[in-house]
Amino acid sequence: MTAEIAIINKNAVAVAADSAVTLRDPGTSKIYNTANKLFMLSKFEPVGIMVYGAADFMGVPLETIVKMYRSDLGTKCFSRLDEYSQDFLRFLESNRLLFPPDKQSANFRSIVSSLYWAIRFEIDEQVKTEISKGPISDDAVKIILETKVGEYYENWLAVDYLPPFDLNFETELTATYSDLVTESIESVFEKLPVHDSREKLTRLAALRTTRSSRVDACGLVFAGFGELDVLPCLKSYMIEGMRQRNPPIAREASVMKWRNEKKTSDWERSTAAEPGGSRAVGRRV
Repeated sequence: MTAEIAIINKNAVAVAADSAVTLRDPGTSKIYNTANKLFMLSKFEPVGIMVYGAADFMGVPLETIVKMYRSDLGTKCFSRLDEYSQDFLRFLESNRLLFPPDKQSANFRSIVSSLYWAIRFEIDEQVKTEISKGPISDDAVKIILETKVGEYYENWLAVDYLPPFDLNFETELTATYSDLVTESIESVFEKLPVHDSREKLTRLAALRTTRSSRVDACGLVFAGFGELDVLPCLKSYMIEGMRQRNPPIAREASVMKWRNEKKTSDWERSTAAEPGGSRAVGRRV
């Protein structure tokens, strides 16, 4: 759990964050009070960034990413705070050194496997409950599995797309990572009777990626002034991962899943930050 605060008036915006970070291993967790969650985004301009949620983005510590961006930014400045946040997101999307295709695949595998394990856990718990009442048949196990997969499928299907994702992108994503999804299904569900649920499980992998979700996301809060910002500004996003597109796109391109959370563009609106719509971006690199 992260505690962060931003106080804004007509002259400035002050931000603060706790230093607690939770490191988890299977069956245990430990809290350290040594994490840095507040950084200057530029060495030369009054723009800062706070982070919350996951401490890393696709396996790379957010602190490292911010430092690399700050070095890349140098003396460059922008007219509006929004341009700093957009430039930071572009830096993530275009960084082939930090996020090559194999890292994107590993991130996708991790997200999908986590979803499958959540389903498997609920199936196992329900099977244990039934066993405690007496013997359980293979058909009963199959019904439990199909019911639970169906519940997850319907729940995720009801969640809105993050633009510009759509059914075509889901189809493309499923084709790109078909082998990986198949491996994940076999690894997680092992000998459970998933044959009749395989299609929904495969689609779930795409739904988990293209639909709005806060699970395992990194939070980014940008605060400060652009050169033409008369009043202080604050803007927040949540980001989760990138996926490599396939041909026939002429040039390589990546899609980063992110959500525009809140935006306070001036003092008159700063006492209650207005909610932003869910967004995502796909750009050519």
